[in-house]
Amino acid sequence: MDSKINMEWVSRTLVPGIGRDTQEEKVIFADNVGFQQEKQFHEACREEVNAVIYLLPKNHSDKVQPIDAGCGRLVKAKIGEAMERWLEENDNLELWHDKVSARTRRILMSKWTAQA
Repeated sequence: MDSKINMEWVSRTLVPGIGRDTQEEKVIFADNVGFQQEKQFHEACREEVNAVIYLLPKNHSDKVQPIDAGCGRLVKAKIGEAMERWLEENDNLELWHDKVSARTRRILMSKWTAQA
């Protein structure tokens, strides 16, 4: 996910899911990835759904998000294995670093997830 897709998620999923009730303040716990640290994301959450963002400590999601310690961890490992197999093919490693668009990366991630 990148900043653009994250903001689309806010408008298409988060806002409709939480609703626009600005009377009651909400709290959103977010991972400590770049796009979730951006001012635009925090402002949209505050203005659209009256939510405050709390960033989880780095490298602690497995402690506060049980899915990352259980079945999610296994799925992530299998996705990583599928990605490694793809990177080992011919020029994919060089292609990955220099020329693969975010859109193509998302498609590849979807395929690797299906393989997992």
